[in-house]
Amino acid sequence: MVGRIVAWLPWLLAEASLGWVEAQFWPDGGLWLIVLWTAVLLVFRGMVSLTSERRERLLIDFVFGGLCVLAVFEGGWYVLSAVAAFALCDAAGLRIRLPSVPHDARGYELRLAVASTLVGLAGLAIAISGPIYASATSTIEPDGTVVTTHSPAPLLQTGVAPPLAAALIIVAVLFVLVTLSAAVHLRSGLRAAWLALMAVTVSLVVAVVLTVVTLGLSLVPGVALAVAAASSTTRGIPWRRSRKAV
Repeated sequence: MVGRIVAWLPWLLAEASLGWVEAQFWPDGGLWLIVLWTAVLLVFRGMVSLTSERRERLLIDFVFGGLCVLAVFEGGWYVLSAVAAFALCDAAGLRIRLPSVPHDARGYELRLAVASTLVGLAGLAIAISGPIYASATSTIEPDGTVVTTHSPAPLLQTGVAPPLAAALIIVAVLFVLVTLSAAVHLRSGLRAAWLALMAVTVSLVVAVVLTVVTLGLSLVPGVALAVAAASSTTRGIPWRRSRKAV
């Protein structure tokens, strides 16, 4: 039990380091460092999990650490401590074992739903926080005056109006409900849970259509995964009704 807890510490160290860096830019900066490096670390650990040889795992850790050093301008140095912690876990033979999910269509439904929630919330966060780097363009008018045009400021910097804030909260809750309804449907097979997943997915599609000129594009990847999760339950998968036939 202690070994499994220790094996998760590198992830906490990585997210804490990236979160601290992002806090230095907040609210002017975006969340791209956390999103980007979390995805990169997932791929990195996925590669490590493909081999059971300790020497090969440590070699992958060493190569990835070198790539992080080269990626200094993209925030690579901030995850070096986590990479070193991963290497220590690999050297000690500690491995993270995630709960297994049935390899059927309903299992894929839950995987897609979780991915939809994570990608959707990340897209929402990136959309409202904006990029870390801002741009400014200066032009000289015929009379000699200099006109400077700045890139649009992120919503968190300019302030969010109450109606827009309510809409953002609703969309975030809908993304969370995708995973909750899929999990309930997977475990219970209730028709009501399946209908809830469909209703939430349709609501997210409507939200994308209504906000296509503003935040809609950043929601598309998460909504697409939600549609895939909902559609995976309709390909010949029986579900139990909430009431048993008498």
